[in-house]
Amino acid sequence: MPLVNLIQEQRLSSRRKEAQARIAFLGFVGSSVAAVGAYGFLLYLGSATAGTEARLRADRQRLEPTVQHIEDEQKEIQALSPRLKTLEDAQQTSSRWAQILQHLTVQTPKDVWLTSLRSTVTDPTKPVTLSLQGIGMSQAPIAEFMLRVQNEKDLQNVNLRYTQEKMVLNNHTVEFAVDADVNGTAEEKPKEKKDDSGVKA
Repeated sequence: MPLVNLIQEQRLSSRRKEAQARIAFLGFVGSSVAAVGAYGFLLYLGSATAGTEARLRADRQRLEPTVQHIEDEQKEIQALSPRLKTLEDAQQTSSRWAQILQHLTVQTPKDVWLTSLRSTVTDPTKPVTLSLQGIGMSQAPIAEFMLRVQNEKDLQNVNLRYTQEKMVLNNHTVEFAVDADVNGTAEEKPKEKKDDSGVKA
């Protein structure tokens, strides 16, 4: 009887070992399959990445002349920008003066005649001063002329500098001078730089 029980225990132990070996083998096979699958996936990713890289390199090489052309155009635009700004400023200035002269042509009263028109700049950060000199038959048309000059949108700070009587061809007339500032002609003041300590340079 003890011998039979020993055989039974040996068989149960043997079955347990076989089951453990089977589980270990299945685990080994499963991990091997997973490793092979992961390796295959990594190979696929590497191949796809290499293909994408090759395609991007080819696209870059194909687009390189276009990129170079764009860079050359940008350099040329940067070189021409100051000239373009100067031209635009000159056009704007010409248009402003044409508007002012047109206004004076139309709005000068019939008893007033302009004898001198001059522009002066004393400080670039201040507007250009337009000086108008002329003759009127009396003070009234000169006052009307000043009011009409004030209505010109491109002129500001219209001031009567002087009036004085003057004989012209045996007629009593009034000589006058009017000053006005031209809008948009003052240059911006350069900004003062401050160092790290906050002191103006």
